[in-house]
Amino acid sequence: MMMNIPRNFLSALLVAVLALVTLIAVGGSSASAHGNPEIIITPNPAAAGATIEIEGEGFEEDSEVSLTLEGISSDIVLGTAATDLDGAFQIDVTLPDAATPGSYRIRAQDSDASALLDFRISQGAGEPQAAAEHEAAIEFHREASTGVVVGVVALAAALTVAGVGLLLVRGKRTDDPEGS
Repeated sequence: MMMNIPRNFLSALLVAVLALVTLIAVGGSSASAHGNPEIIITPNPAAAGATIEIEGEGFEEDSEVSLTLEGISSDIVLGTAATDLDGAFQIDVTLPDAATPGSYRIRAQDSDASALLDFRISQGAGEPQAAAEHEAAIEFHREASTGVVVGVVALAAALTVAGVGLLLVRGKRTDDPEGS
């Protein structure tokens, strides 16, 4: 028994598949032509004011990589590093003396891609309350960011389903000129 699939259904299915592929492509992480960039930080954790070493690989060859300490309330530029012909770099940077102990991320970004690594500024002797408050704020920020991403994906899926539905209804009206 052969099924006769309406042409409008195939068109709607094609639109849905293209929308899904676009959604996945937009939501996916960027990748460098040279591979997935990665960074290593030594030591991790480190105290405010300490010097850390950041090593990276998989970046664009012979390019500039900006290094940023990302926190809940602000980002601090740590410096820039030049990659070699293999897309790798190594640089020593000093953490700001005024950085609050807690969880951060260090981002290494070239013109093409970026790498993120969780980083912790260790706690000094008299700062347990400030560190606990900072940790709570970081956790709240991460949970809020996750909720926004889920909401955007759900909205995109709902709009795709609505669009497919409209195409199907419109196609049915076109197939049945008498309106029965």
